[in-house]
Order: sequence, then structure tokens, then C-alpha cells
Amino acid sequence: MAEPTIVDLGAFAQGEVPPDLLVTFQDNDGNSINISGFTTEIRIAEELKGVTGFGTGVVTVLDAVNGQISYAWVQPDMLTQGQFTVQAWVLEGTDPDSKRYASDLYTYTVYDGPGDPPA
Repeated sequence: MAEPTIVDLGAFAQGEVPPDLLVTFQDNDGNSINISGFTTEIRIAEELKGVTGFGTGVVTVLDAVNGQISYAWVQPDMLTQGQFTVQAWVLEGTDPDSKRYASDLYTYTVYDGPGDPPA
């Protein structure tokens, strides 16, 4: 069974907003996937279940033909301490049998910096 590619984005202070996450959708051979006409979603999961409000930043298609999108982080993505996993999805339609592709997995940690995060 193939293992997913996991990209460690590093550690961020609570409240930090890092640069946009750049994602390229590729097939199993490493070729980019044309995502023209697809819709996009970002899903962020935290190891401690039940935390909500993640993944509400803006997803922008940078180059549909070459499968490239970006995700603009928002402060709620970085307000809760813990270990997080991010995955982007593109969906061709709403039918469960339509084409859909998941990105690599991206992990990051949010740690408690000194003092309160800036408002």
C-alpha cells in the first residue's frame, strides 16, 4: 500500500499567520493534474477532536492547467495549540462518483508563545 507524502510546515506561535500554502495536485507518476472547472476545499484537522473554525481562509486557483492552488491562512487556523494536519481537495462535481483529488498531507504545530497573541 502506498504511503501519503507528508510535508512538515514547522511550528508557529499561537496567533501567527504564515505565508500562503502552495499546493500542486499530482497523479501517482508526479504529473500535474488539470483542475480546470473543479471546486476546491481545505480541511484542517487537529489531533484533539472537537475544535472548529479552521480552514476558513481563501483558496485561490493559481494555475488550473498545472493543478496549482494557494491557501491564505487566517488567524483562527493558528489560535489553538496542538498538532494539525491540512489536506486540500478538488472536486469535479457534487456527484459522489465524480472525479476528486486530495493533496499531500501538510502538518504543523501551534505552540504557546510568550504573552497573548496580537489582536
